[in-house]
Amino acid sequence: MSERKKIHAKTHLVLNVETTGQGPLDQVLQITITDHKGQLVFNRFCKPSVAIAEGASNYHHMTRDVLQYGASMDNNKVSTWSEIYPEIVSLLEGRTIRAYRVDFDSYMIKNSCRAFHLDTAWMETCQWEDMKLFLNSATRIGRELAGELVAEYEKATDEPAQIIPFPAHRWQQFAQSQCL
Repeated sequence: MSERKKIHAKTHLVLNVETTGQGPLDQVLQITITDHKGQLVFNRFCKPSVAIAEGASNYHHMTRDVLQYGASMDNNKVSTWSEIYPEIVSLLEGRTIRAYRVDFDSYMIKNSCRAFHLDTAWMETCQWEDMKLFLNSATRIGRELAGELVAEYEKATDEPAQIIPFPAHRWQQFAQSQCL
């Protein structure tokens, strides 16, 4: 089950996605939504129907194996986009959505919907706002968290930890705390 919380209808939400790549067939691997105070509302790993591009994996450190391990660390299952779609729509429809590189994130959400033959008309009801302001803070905190999780991964398995996903909501909380 997701970590969905009841949120006021007029409150903006902050979105972050990690993806299989940047092309027209690429899809969401992880979607995280926080409220305006940085509290986690939704965090889910997604099983894509396409391969994860090497460049994308080098950027966010996710592979199919590590994706599965990361989901187990957060007690989440890896879901298909179709499985989480109803909850995504109910959370985002009609809201103000803020994201770093919002055009890219919304594009990837549309790609995932199209890949699973799901409607995207609801996205037109959202107000999409860019948060590029937080790049430096997000990058720094993300690298720190990735290092911590790599150490945990090495303790939990016999495999060398070359890559591991980090929960996107943590950088969102940090970035939002810097502007409140």
